[in-house]
Amino acid sequence: MPSYSVAVNPQPSPIGKPDRIGSLDALRGVALLGILLVNIFSIAQPHYSSPNAYGDLHGANFAVWLFSHTFAYLKFLSIFSMLFGAGVYLFTSRIEDTGRRSGWLHYRRMLVLIMFGLLHAYFLWFGDILVHYGICGLLLYPFRKLQPRRLILIGTGILLIPILTGVVYISTMGPNDFREFEKDLHPTPTAVASDLATFRGGWLGQLSTRANEAFEFETTVFGWEYFWRELGLMLIGMALFKLGVFNATLRQAVYLRMIGAAILVGIPLTLYGVYGNYKVAWQSLPIYFRGEFVDYVASLFLAFGWVGAVMLACKSPVITKLIGPLKAVGRAAFSNYILQTLICTTLFYGHGFRLYGHISRVGQFGIVLAIWAVQLLVSTLWFRFFRMGPLESLWRSLTYWKPQPLCERGGVSLFRWQSA
Repeated sequence: MPSYSVAVNPQPSPIGKPDRIGSLDALRGVALLGILLVNIFSIAQPHYSSPNAYGDLHGANFAVWLFSHTFAYLKFLSIFSMLFGAGVYLFTSRIEDTGRRSGWLHYRRMLVLIMFGLLHAYFLWFGDILVHYGICGLLLYPFRKLQPRRLILIGTGILLIPILTGVVYISTMGPNDFREFEKDLHPTPTAVASDLATFRGGWLGQLSTRANEAFEFETTVFGWEYFWRELGLMLIGMALFKLGVFNATLRQAVYLRMIGAAILVGIPLTLYGVYGNYKVAWQSLPIYFRGEFVDYVASLFLAFGWVGAVMLACKSPVITKLIGPLKAVGRAAFSNYILQTLICTTLFYGHGFRLYGHISRVGQFGIVLAIWAVQLLVSTLWFRFFRMGPLESLWRSLTYWKPQPLCERGGVSLFRWQSA
């Protein structure tokens, strides 16, 4: 997500385009495009914990699912979380560098983000992460001045909590809990038919189901796993920003080691979890959760691998000239995130083209590629005329309680702003 900071002016305001950190924009752009590989599965068809609960999972369809699961599932969400933590630090530190207090702007910024998230979740798509980020962001403020080592230690400790609580919960599961998990692993034909009818129907007919799904995702699911993962990674992201990891300024060897860990540890671990689940056709609950725990850990290695790859690209004078469109997508990540939802729900839900449950995973992958092309082109064209994305402008206006114009007047930027 984008972040702000201030120049030395009487009033806080975003800082200017010349001060943007291009590597952060590029990394955010990669994460924004990559996360659609996962999100489309839960927008385009009934989505359950077992991938073979609905839709063909053989041949090319299995290859698409395996690719997305291995290289995208939890990976780009992890990168977003780290970037969000870096953004909080950058936003607050720039304000504090001018001798002002940053607290009231930070907290208002997070509350505005939660408001956007609630609108997104309850009116468009239940899989929103903005509410999660806003809540975690409210808690980040006291940690912003800690040294990188402490941030990494605290963040790592928080990351371990879902694993420990998950082990305890699974070992003490009662019959009712087991039946609930089985429903999500192996839904009945009646449940699948109901899901299909709901999202192939009109917007109002979807509202109740979407609200229930969103509420569960923002409470139970968030509290058990996502809160700890996202908060821990945000703290680690603060540390990595302070250490210069996201600026593409470290030695190539550092980024190569990050990529090496992803290849040697992250990918094998992920495939091991998939093999265990696939071998029993997702029929065994203990095996299923063993795979989930493996994914939880393996995804961290792969997320850092993606970071290393993007930073290496940004260090290359040749490659960095070719990734301008990625940077443009990253500059308007908030707007592009909502745009992805609008496009996908229009294509698949009943108030649009009613393709829900009709498109194979291969077809969904083709749609992802088409959306990527649109967002790369539109974002590039947008920044030829405007200085920020439309929702970025609205978010900043509500944060500073002062209109933030989309355009520059007379070729001179009215405000200076920073990516984070």
